This record gives sequence, structure tokens and C-alpha cells, in this order.
Amino acid sequence: MRPLNKIILRRGLAVGLLAFCGQLLAAVEYQYTVLEKDTHDPRIFTQGFVLDEGWFYESSGHYGRSFLVRYPVDGESGAEQRLALPRDIFAEGITVIDERLYLLSWKAGKAWVLDKNNFSVLATHGYNGEGWGLTHNGEHLIMSDGTDILRFYSIDDFALQHTVKVRLDGEPVRNLNELEYRDGLVWANQWQSNNIYVINAESGKVEAIADLEELQKASAARAGESVLNGIAYDRKRDAFWITGKYWRHRYLLQFESPQ
Repeated sequence: MRPLNKIILRRGLAVGLLAFCGQLLAAVEYQYTVLEKDTHDPRIFTQGFVLDEGWFYESSGHYGRSFLVRYPVDGESGAEQRLALPRDIFAEGITVIDERLYLLSWKAGKAWVLDKNNFSVLATHGYNGEGWGLTHNGEHLIMSDGTDILRFYSIDDFALQHTVKVRLDGEPVRNLNELEYRDGLVWANQWQSNNIYVINAESGKVEAIADLEELQKASAARAGESVLNGIAYDRKRDAFWITGKYWRHRYLLQFESPQ
């Protein structure tokens, strides 16, 4: 029989090693630099936010007043275009793939595929549960539903392929909302939070967190409703445009981990 003190020592070393490894694997807190600050329409209850080929696409929610809007990044190279949605539809997340724009509804269980240039409807798909945020990785549509789950759907027919549970230090991260995908990572807003969570798209592990409370306070147009909710990757600048519901501004941010 091994001496008791050696067993305790080895267990202590094991516990210490696990704690040390846990610290190494903990999510990093991203810092950010504001590269640019532009005006944002404070009347938009931002649900989805995408940048594609020099155009912003944005969806605005609420029953009876949901709409899609398309406007140029520079504000000068084209006219704004809007599409009012049916009064019984609460618009949610959007994403753009090639010439198609995908739009979710909150509780109707419907997704629409539209021509991104003129908003004409090309197809309609159904899904179970609620629709919140939407992005894609080139192979799958990636959707949040307000829980701690990311759902991966077929781009062609919106058939559910698989799901991923999102975890931060082993705990579920709920209320995942507007999404953006880049290089194997899903950047996610959290409803009623000033945080952006950077999630490994395969494992669901939160690898980084960014706190944007200062920007939220500087841009909120309506107390209690002007929450952070808009992430659009800018490939030309290799940075992210950030905005929120009823925000007065949008910001181009460069994120980096502390040295």
C-alpha cells in the first residue's frame, strides 16, 4: 500500500495541474481600438447586420414595423433601399451568401431567401423553434435561437444538420443573438448584455470576450432598449463594424488580445 501522504500529494498536484490548465484555457478578454465612427439610424431596432460588397444590410424588428434596409458603406455610392415586411412578421437575423439574402422570423418558424439587390423573394423555408441571429461559414447557415445552442442548417434547403452547445468555463452561455462568422469562429452578441462572445464553431467553447459597455453608453438612443446587437465583418479593413438597437452610431473596431 502506498503511503497516504504520497497519495494526498499526488492528488494535490493533479488538482493544481487541472486548475493551471483551466487558467490557460480560460477565455481571453479582447481589447479594441476604434478605427472609425459613423452615424447610424437610431430608428432601426437592429436584428441582423451584414456588410457585403460595399453595402450594409440591416433588419429591424417589432411586429407591424419590421423592415429590411440596404445602404452603402460610404453613404454616397448608391441610394438606400427599404422593404417593409408583413405586419405579422417580427424580423430577426440576416446573412448574405453570393446574391442571396437570408432572413429569419422570430416566432413564425419561417426563413426567406431574397435577392440581395432588389429584395424579391426567391424561396421560403420552415424551421422549428425561434429564430434569433444568423450567419454562415460557406457550408452551413448558423443560427441562434436565444438559448445556448448554435444550429447548423443546410444552405440549400434549410435542413438541420447538427447543433453545438456554447460553453464558457464549462457553463452554458444563453441568450445568444446576432452572429457573425470569421475563420472558424462565431462572434455572438448576447441579448441584454454588452458582451460579444467569440466562439469556436466546432467545439462551442468561448475563446474570447469583448466588453463594449462604453460604446453602448455613448450610442444608446432609448434607455432599456438600445442594447448591443450588430456585428459585421469588413474584409477590406480586416475589422468589425459594431452597432446596436436604436444606436446613434456604428463603429469599426479592431480587436486584439492583451499582451
